[in-house]
Amino acid sequence: MMPRCFAVAAIAMALALTLPAAADYVRLTGSDIALRQCTVSDVRSGRVYFQTARGRRDWRELTDVAALGFDDLPLLDAAEKQLVAGESDRGVRTLLRALLVAPKDSVASRWIRVRLVREHARRGETVPAISHLIALVESTADPGWVVLESVLPAATTTASPPTVRQAAEAQRRLASTKRTIEERPLQSLLGRLETTLDALCAGTNTDDVDHRSTESGLLLREIRDGADADTAGTTDPGGAGAAGGSGSAAQSGAPSSGGGKEIDRMLEREAFEEAVAACEKALADPGERELAKLLQQHGAALRGIGRHRTAALSYMRLALLVPDDPRSVDGYLESARIYRDVLGRRDVALRLARRGLDHARGLTNTDAVRRAQALVDSFGDTK
Repeated sequence: MMPRCFAVAAIAMALALTLPAAADYVRLTGSDIALRQCTVSDVRSGRVYFQTARGRRDWRELTDVAALGFDDLPLLDAAEKQLVAGESDRGVRTLLRALLVAPKDSVASRWIRVRLVREHARRGETVPAISHLIALVESTADPGWVVLESVLPAATTTASPPTVRQAAEAQRRLASTKRTIEERPLQSLLGRLETTLDALCAGTNTDDVDHRSTESGLLLREIRDGADADTAGTTDPGGAGAAGGSGSAAQSGAPSSGGGKEIDRMLEREAFEEAVAACEKALADPGERELAKLLQQHGAALRGIGRHRTAALSYMRLALLVPDDPRSVDGYLESARIYRDVLGRRDVALRLARRGLDHARGLTNTDAVRRAQALVDSFGDTK
């Protein structure tokens, strides 16, 4: 049960808490040294945009970036360690787990799909690589994704035929995306991908396959059931094997005594009751923890156990108590989804989505604006 003093404590936290410095990193192709303590702001137009530790805004071509790390996504760090160590199977599964944890259509989720396109292509797995490329096109309709076509192997050189679920997933995504994409460069790209899929999936009967809950042809429950050992690593992902970094606990994926990463682990393995209890204990005495992240975790945990109204309330606290945090936009958007998809209050949901869009514009956060606009647009004609 949420402590009665939470509201007072949370408001005090919102006013007084000094958030820790960002600990994202960018590692360029061919370099063993990562740009640390930066903030990755967007992946779009064939580029990666970020702000350096000194506050300078910068960008690199997508093809020149080997790895990104996000402060609140240790699973991505674990995946990079595994890939650097040559453990491709484990690395792909950990990337998929990170994809399920990352906010939908966020910068982090887009980057994870970029890594999945590259890794599947490197392994000669053309169909799942195409599936993730189509998912990127579907999420942002950005012509910049065309640059990823260059990493795909030719259809005749694919190392392994697709599984039935991989074929079904890619074909379903292609059919869905073709109906919504109007940009000519992307239409041309989808046409070329369709030709490749037709060649690779010829003779594969996908009519009776449930492809709605798969990534890379794996059922979501199969991805979530990955062993804890899959998050262990042996090298520093930011430095491609070099020593040092932004903290051994965060880099190794080990549980943190601070509790934030422990709660992430609970959510990953769907231990929602345990996560709710941990969140509420932390919110009663947050100490040095980050309030925005705790509220986001609390909302996700409550949704997991079906307490949707309380989850919406937690997300609204995120929106209102820490308005300067980029995640505050997700407070509005997640509340809107609950009211629309679960509580059946489309009118309330639309108001929240529009408020989230206005808030994102006020923060001048292009990624958040894009996500909020997509949610508002999903309501259809609202005039």
